[in-house]
Amino acid sequence: MLKSTVIILSALFHMQLFAQDSIKTESTIPRYMLPKIVVEAPRVPMDIWTSPLSIDVTAQKPGKSLDPARNTLLAAFTGMTAVQLQNRSNPGQGDRLMIRGIGSRAAFGVRGLVVMLDDIPLTFADGQTQLNSLMPALVNEIEIIKGPSSSLYGNSAGGVILFSSLAPKQQKLHLLARSMVGSYGLWQQQLSVSGTLDRHAYRLDFIQRQSDGFRDHSASKTSWLNFKYSYSFKTHNLSLSVQRVSSPYLLSPSSLDKAQAKENPQMARRYIQQQGAGKSLGQFQAGLTWNWQRDNLESRITFYGIRRDLQNAIPGRYIDLYRRAGGVQSKLTLQDFFATRITAGFDMDLQDDVRTEFANLGIPDLEIAPTKRFGAIRLGERQLDQVENVVSWSPFIQAQRTWGKVQMLAGARYDHLRFKADDHYFVDGYDDSGQRSLSEWSPILAASAQIKPYMVLYANMSSSFQSPTANELSNRPDARGGFNPDLDSEHIQSMELGLRFLLAQHSLLQATGFRYVIHNLLVPYQIDDPFLDAVYYRNAGQANHTGVELQWDWHPIPNISFRQTAEYSQYVYQDYQLQTDKGGIVSINTQIPGVPQKRLSSRFAWSQDSFELEWFWQWQDRMYGNDWNGPPPGSQVPPQFFVSDPQHWTSIQISGSASLFDIPFTLYGGIDNLFDQDIIGSLVVNAFGNRFFEPASGQSFFLGLELEKGF
Repeated sequence: MLKSTVIILSALFHMQLFAQDSIKTESTIPRYMLPKIVVEAPRVPMDIWTSPLSIDVTAQKPGKSLDPARNTLLAAFTGMTAVQLQNRSNPGQGDRLMIRGIGSRAAFGVRGLVVMLDDIPLTFADGQTQLNSLMPALVNEIEIIKGPSSSLYGNSAGGVILFSSLAPKQQKLHLLARSMVGSYGLWQQQLSVSGTLDRHAYRLDFIQRQSDGFRDHSASKTSWLNFKYSYSFKTHNLSLSVQRVSSPYLLSPSSLDKAQAKENPQMARRYIQQQGAGKSLGQFQAGLTWNWQRDNLESRITFYGIRRDLQNAIPGRYIDLYRRAGGVQSKLTLQDFFATRITAGFDMDLQDDVRTEFANLGIPDLEIAPTKRFGAIRLGERQLDQVENVVSWSPFIQAQRTWGKVQMLAGARYDHLRFKADDHYFVDGYDDSGQRSLSEWSPILAASAQIKPYMVLYANMSSSFQSPTANELSNRPDARGGFNPDLDSEHIQSMELGLRFLLAQHSLLQATGFRYVIHNLLVPYQIDDPFLDAVYYRNAGQANHTGVELQWDWHPIPNISFRQTAEYSQYVYQDYQLQTDKGGIVSINTQIPGVPQKRLSSRFAWSQDSFELEWFWQWQDRMYGNDWNGPPPGSQVPPQFFVSDPQHWTSIQISGSASLFDIPFTLYGGIDNLFDQDIIGSLVVNAFGNRFFEPASGQSFFLGLELEKGF
């Protein structure tokens, strides 16, 4: 690591000299000018063109949502390098979100990434992220840091995703009504009220969505209530954000083996249906943010609180979880301290879970309608009763300085986490109460140089970590309470080199290379029990993530845009000590399962007056289902049953706007998986019985109408 540091610092020094020489000899040519895009993801405002970090942003026009139709952000992330969203067609587990392979371990929700919505962390203190409160129809902008960012955001920051919801309209009163229908019983309704009065701005949205689902036993129903309010003072701003989510049922069809996925991708195993697999949840969250700026100082502080009530049925078990969480995120920026911008802050996150688990006796009759199955589940004896508490506190500091056309960023963060379990179940004869503490330093060093008016080079190095979540620690193969004593945090050392190159005024090429060395990689697995579907975790010795990403954006005329991306990556274990079924130990250097090594994507958008058209295409390479990348030693199952096939899919959506009786309206529609390809949305890594495969939807459509009126 020291040798790498010396090499990069030497390169950056020569980049600085070359950039300063270029400033003296080159004139700034107007055709190389780009619109300035400033992002907030690095916790300080940063111009994306000269940023020393790999950052991307996708946004719609003010007041327009990125995707008014879908309940997944798949379309928003298509055409974006590094970021991959796997649509599992499984409401009970949710989509899997990954950045450069980080996040592939997630059995449900999101792992290894920090996600925020309107300054409120959706990532809890233990590193677990739930996207249930995120409704794509309300998202206007997404900012992404693609590299590990624990120096900025702490635990589980293998990447950072910041969502911004729709802002209030700049009218006294604006009304919006939207209705949509689609394949597989999709039905969605939305009502919105927003406006601005002097210094007051407000927005209230209500959305209800329900669907029968592509697969059997995948019905879902969810309603969202979202409220935003802000008040602007002369030197500061106060904003309030409130979300309420209610899902009476989100059924889970689970995974299939490859033969089942090919022959009948819509099926769900009878045992899964009999167990009523799925979840029901209610969540409330609120955040209050205060921004203040005067002269050379700028500060921001956010207080937030979350209450989550979850009932989760999995084969063999029924989990009742009541969670309370909250915390504070703060920063203070000194804009000019001896020509250096200094930002310091303190974050504190709290999480308190009351977890009770029962034997799952299933539903009495499969004739019960899918929408009523979850409420019909019978409970057996109590198997676990414990209170889990997680506390995280973290000071951080970063310095940013510019010399001519060279920009440097350096920073560090200290994270201290404490996990505590109070066991209230003594029938097994054990008191498994206890606690674990983790402390980590996360530094970063980054620099960029605009060596030509049309070219920027950047490089960065950082160290990150992600702890096991409370759920991963409490899921013990020995069925005991408390936390798994054998599970440790994983650590990431990363290096990134990048180039931004303006080929012409409307043509931008970006190239990025990265290498991660991951120690104690957290790996999911299942035990050999056909009546359990639980996922457990273990640490692998080391893994290496290495890759190259290319992205080309072209805007030949203002109303046409095109993006092409290509990625080649190697995600591999290094000397992973894996136990065979016969008890032997084998060292393997295989590819990490659940992640494609190669991806291609294209995105085309065209607008003319009030008409808009978007076209998406994506191809990805095969993915392995287990750590062995094929049959384990002694297995007679053919190798093709352990790997998904290369696949591609196409989506298209159109919209047109007009006015009738002075009421503006918009018709929109689209087709996903246009050519009805057989698609595997994601893999359940190391699943028992070779049931790795989660089929995604075949060809599907949606059609909607939007009415709006401003006063």
